[in-house]
Amino acid sequence: LLQEVVVYSFQQVLYPATKLVYSLLPAILDENPFEISETRTKSSANEDTSECESLDIGVSHVERLTQLLQIVVNVVVESSLHSSIGLQLLSNLLFFTNASLFNTIMHTEEEDNIRFYNWDKAIQIRSNLDTLEGWTSEQPGEIKEAIRHLEKISAATDLLSVRPKHLTQMTWAALREEFDVLNPAQLNHLINNYQLDNESERPLSWKPTKTDEQLANDTASRTVDFAAHPPLHLPNRGYFLDLQHIPQDEGILDFSQAICEKMREAGEDV
Repeated sequence: LLQEVVVYSFQQVLYPATKLVYSLLPAILDENPFEISETRTKSSANEDTSECESLDIGVSHVERLTQLLQIVVNVVVESSLHSSIGLQLLSNLLFFTNASLFNTIMHTEEEDNIRFYNWDKAIQIRSNLDTLEGWTSEQPGEIKEAIRHLEKISAATDLLSVRPKHLTQMTWAALREEFDVLNPAQLNHLINNYQLDNESERPLSWKPTKTDEQLANDTASRTVDFAAHPPLHLPNRGYFLDLQHIPQDEGILDFSQAICEKMREAGEDV
C-alpha cells in the first residue's frame, strides 16, 4: 500500500506541473530573446518607465518556465524528498519538454512550422534553450543530471544553428557523427528541410549511405514517443522513514485518507 501511495502521489504532483510547463513551452520556440534583451536595455535607460511596466518587461516567458521549475525543485528540497525522487520528477518534466518541442519542429506538414528551419530562427531557439539548460545545470546534487533529457531538441537546434555555408560542407557520415543522438530519420528530415540560400543546391554529400538509407526514410521514427518517459523507480536506501512514531501533523492522516479514497474510486484495492 505504501508503494502505491507514493506512486499515486508522484503522479498527482507530476500531472499539474506538466500542464503548467506545457503552457509556457511555446515561448522557447517563438520568443525572440534578443528583442527582449534590447527592450530591457531601453527600459532601464528610460526613467519614465512605470514599475508595473518594468516588471512585465523584466521577465521573459522562458524565464517564467525556469521559475516554475525552480518552485518544483524548492518543494522537493524543502519537503526533504529523496534526491532520487526529485531527479525523477524533474527528468519527467524535461522529457516532456524535450518531446513536445522536438515533435513540434519535426511536424513540418504544418506549414507554419517550417520557419524553425531558418538559421536566424534557430539561433533564437538556441538562446532560449541555453537559458533552460543553464538553469538545469545549476541545480543541487544529482537533480542537475536531468539535463540529459533535453538532448534531442538540443541536438536538433544545434544542427539548425549551423550556418548554411558550413553545413553544406558536411557529409552524411560527418553529420551522423556530430549529431549522434538523432536517429537517421530525424537527421534526414532536418537537413532536407533546412532552408539554404536561394541560389544554393542541396549537396549530394547529404544523401544517406546505403546502410542508413532505409532507416533515414522511416517516417514512423522521426518523433519522440511520449510513452517512453522515464519510469518511476522507488529508492531502496538513503531515505528517512520513521515507522515507530505516529506523525504529529494531522494533515498527513487526512492526506493519506484522501489518497486511499481516490484509489478506491479508481477501482484499486486499498
